[in-house]
Amino acid sequence: MSRAPFFILVCVSIFVDATIATCTVSKNEIEYGERLACSNVTLSTALISGGPLVSNVIIFQSQIRNIPDRSFLKYNRTLVSLNLLNCSIRNISDGAFHGLRTLKKLGLSHNYITSVRDQWFFNLTSLEQLDLSHNLISTIEPTVFEKLQRLKRLDLSENRLTCLEPAQLVPMSGLEKLLFSGNPLTFRCRGTVSILQLSLNKKRKKKEKKKQINKLSPFKRVCYNGTNKTVT
Repeated sequence: MSRAPFFILVCVSIFVDATIATCTVSKNEIEYGERLACSNVTLSTALISGGPLVSNVIIFQSQIRNIPDRSFLKYNRTLVSLNLLNCSIRNISDGAFHGLRTLKKLGLSHNYITSVRDQWFFNLTSLEQLDLSHNLISTIEPTVFEKLQRLKRLDLSENRLTCLEPAQLVPMSGLEKLLFSGNPLTFRCRGTVSILQLSLNKKRKKKEKKKQINKLSPFKRVCYNGTNKTVT
């Protein structure tokens, strides 16, 4: 009597496991190109699933562990967004993202990364958003941010960092948002990071206000600024 339910349970489990391992290619609705989404796959399986027009890659709930050199070179002319979420990544080769000059968004959250190396970002000249949250990061090479001069959003939350010196972020003159919560900050560093975040928030709001003003007509723009200058 007990064998039948057990047999059914095993069959259902096997069927569910088989359906989880998927890769789908769809039209990217936001940006040009195609979107490749994969789960429960190896990196090599995911990369052979996409065509030459892929601009957005997301791989999640997979066992990748290592990212070798030039892994994404196939998409070096089209890739804009790369998200490797919850993939058990532990090691990233120095040249893993080599050639991705068009990449604007890189997500490596919910993995097991312990340190951040500057060579990962060599020639990622278009990168604007970097998500390294929910890892085990305790060290960041001092020269990392020199490679990220166009970065606007940096998420380092939920790691093991004890401090982040403002001087390290100087090369990223366009940085607008820094997420750093969930790190075991030293007492000395807590105030420094808070002041830094407030400064970035003020900078971002000022930039947003300027954009809003620029969208107004010349007459409304003068009124908005509270002046009596005549507009011709």
